[in-house]
Amino acid sequence: MTEKQGDKIKKLQLDSSDLFLKQTSFINKKIREISNIDINFTPQKKHLEKQFALLYDLAEQTDSTFIKAVKAQEIKQKKGLDVLEKRLLKAQKRKLKDHVVRMTDIQNELFPNQSLQERQLNFSEAYLEIGPKLIDWLLAHLNPLESSFLILRH
Repeated sequence: MTEKQGDKIKKLQLDSSDLFLKQTSFINKKIREISNIDINFTPQKKHLEKQFALLYDLAEQTDSTFIKAVKAQEIKQKKGLDVLEKRLLKAQKRKLKDHVVRMTDIQNELFPNQSLQERQLNFSEAYLEIGPKLIDWLLAHLNPLESSFLILRH
């Protein structure tokens, strides 16, 4: 990563580890973080479950077929909340489109074709950009037996 890219990441308040996520997961996570609206409907779902627990008690006192109707309505209501949550996230993506575009641009620069750089870019491109010190720099920082990612800035 170049120093300029590192500055962009810092300015956008991105975590380097988030850049390794799939692009849709990356966008959704960051939108949820920077949005001024809580996009998580879990409290509403829990409230809905409490209400349906009372309806199940009522249904048990009446008829067994009524229990099935209550269950069907519960499923329908939960799906409705899921749809609303997705639509709210989509609306926030539109609202924060500029931020999303800048985030995806930096991720696409670092992960061409949404894969690792070394799978897309030739070593000679980095060598031309950095020069002969690249080899010494790589030898100093890389450990081929380590199974984790390393981000090098130049």
